Amino acid sequence: MAIKLIRIHATDGDFIKQGEQIYLQRIQRFTNLEVITVNHQKKWNKLSPQQVKTEEGEKIISYLQPNDFVILLDEKGKQYSSRQFAKYIDEKMAYG
Repeated sequence: MAIKLIRIHATDGDFIKQGEQIYLQRIQRFTNLEVITVNHQKKWNKLSPQQVKTEEGEKIISYLQPNDFVILLDEKGKQYSSRQFAKYIDEKMAYG
């Protein structure tokens, strides 16, 4: 099983990029990992916030396959510790 990490915008700040690289390397030891970054298009600057969200959403959906299992990471969503989240991912991968 492979993991696709689809994110909006690249990470800013060198220390954040370094931390991200450490975690990505750790994950890649256990599974195939593809990181996809959805960047803002120049035309998006002329759109309303809702239109930008719609454009971003459509771009994200374009990377998904019908049989993909999707997990949305959101600050308002359910909170997991690192270990809880790792266990959750492991269980999902075990049942493929």
